[in-house]
Amino acid sequence: MSPDGPQNITTLWSPAVWLHIRYLLHIAMICCLIVATFIDFELRIIPDGCTVPMMFFAILVSTICGQTFIVPLWFQDASVASTLRSISPDWIRPLLFSWDCLPFAMQHPHVHGLLVSIAGLIVGGGMVWMVRLAGYWVLRQEAMGFGDVILMAMIGSVIGWQPVTAVFFLAPVLAIFAAILAWITQRDREIPYGPWLSLATLLLILCWPFLWPLAERIFDMGPFVPLMGLFMFVSLVACLQLIQILKRLFGLSSRTAAASEDGGWSSADHLSYYNSERPDDQTGQWNRSNWPGSRAGQGLSNYHQWRFGRRD
Repeated sequence: MSPDGPQNITTLWSPAVWLHIRYLLHIAMICCLIVATFIDFELRIIPDGCTVPMMFFAILVSTICGQTFIVPLWFQDASVASTLRSISPDWIRPLLFSWDCLPFAMQHPHVHGLLVSIAGLIVGGGMVWMVRLAGYWVLRQEAMGFGDVILMAMIGSVIGWQPVTAVFFLAPVLAIFAAILAWITQRDREIPYGPWLSLATLLLILCWPFLWPLAERIFDMGPFVPLMGLFMFVSLVACLQLIQILKRLFGLSSRTAAASEDGGWSSADHLSYYNSERPDDQTGQWNRSNWPGSRAGQGLSNYHQWRFGRRD
C-alpha cells in the first residue's frame, strides 16, 4: 500500500470496513477477468457484458466509499520534480507543477474516489486505444481489439491509473512467450491479448508489495510521467513506420498487403461469415434443452418445434 493510501483518511470508514469493501471489489473484478479470459481464448472476443457493468459498479463503489483506491489520484516526490524542473527546457517547466493530493483527498474523499476511478478508466482504456490507433495508422490493421480497450478501462476504474499503467507494461512481458510459442507450434501471428492483461492485473494485486516499489520511482516524477507517455507513443509510431520502410526496402510485403492482394478476410469478416452460416449454435450437435427465449430471438423456435415436435 502506498504511504499516501486510504489509511490516511480516517473520517469516513474504519479500516476493517473499507478493507473488506476493497477486497470484495477486487474479487468481483477478478471474476470478470476470469470470464473475459476464457471467452477471449475460445472466441477471440471480450463481450461488454463482462466488463461494462463492473466498470460502472467500480465507479459507484469508489465514489460512495472514497477509500477503495490503492494509490491516490496524484503523488510525486517534490525533490524529483524540482530537479527535473531545473534541467528541463523553459517551455516544459510550467508543466512540471507540484501538488500534494492528500489534503484534498481528506477534505473531499467522495470526489477523490470518483476522480481516481474515472482517471483509471480514461488512462487504462486510453493507452490501449492509442496502441490500436498506432497499429491502424501504420500497419493498416487492427493491433488490438476494442474489447481490450474496454477491459483495460474496467481494470483502471477499479485499481486506478498508476497501477493500470503498470499492468499495461507488465502484460507484454507475459504475452511475448505465448506469442512465440503460438508462432512456433501453429504459425499463428495473432494471440488473444485479454488473458494476458487479466493475468498481469492479478499478478500486480498479488505481488503489489514487491512490484510497486519499482514502479513508484517512475510515478515520483509527477507531471513528467504524461510527457514520457506521449514520447513513448510517438516513438512507437516511428518504430512501426521504420519497420514498414525496411520491409519495403528488402522487398518483404506486409501481411496486410498480401491479404488484400489475395482477397483475404479480416477477423471481422470471418466472424460475420461464421455467424451467417451457422445461426443455430447447435448445428451438427445433438439437440439439447435450451432457454426458449434464445431460439425465439434467433427466429428458430418454430423450426425446432417442427423438427423435434416439441418446444424446449
